[in-house]
Amino acid sequence: MQKLSLFQTVYQSLRSGKNREVDGASVIVERKVSMEKKIGLKVNPKDNVATLFANDIEIGDEVVIQDKAGHTEMISSLSMIPYGHKIAVYDLNIGDPIIKYGENIGIATAAIKKGEHVHVHNLDSARGRGDL
Repeated sequence: MQKLSLFQTVYQSLRSGKNREVDGASVIVERKVSMEKKIGLKVNPKDNVATLFANDIEIGDEVVIQDKAGHTEMISSLSMIPYGHKIAVYDLNIGDPIIKYGENIGIATAAIKKGEHVHVHNLDSARGRGDL
C-alpha cells in the first residue's frame, strides 16, 4: 500500500470529513459552518415584520434586517423560520396590526416577541376574508 503525503492525507480528510493521522500527527477536520448572510427585508418604515430571504433560519441565528434606505439592524431569531416567511422586528401584543409592505395584513392572535416567526399560528389574516 502506498503511503500518502501529508498534502494528500489532508486533502482526502477534507473531502471525506474524517479525521486521519499522518506520521503521528492528527489531521482534524472541521465541517464548514454556513456563512450565508441571513437577510430580512423591511420594505416600508411602518412595517413591523420583515420578509426573510434566507434558507433554514434556526433559533439563535443572527438575521440582518435591511430597509429601503439601506439601514440595517441585527435581530436574533427566536424561532425556526422558512424562506419567504416573516420575522417580527418589534414586540407585538395580542390585537396589534401586522404591517407588511406598509399594509395591514392582519392582527396578532398571540403576543409575538421581536425575532419570532410571524405566520398563521399567531396571525389572523385580514386579506380576502370579506367579513371585515
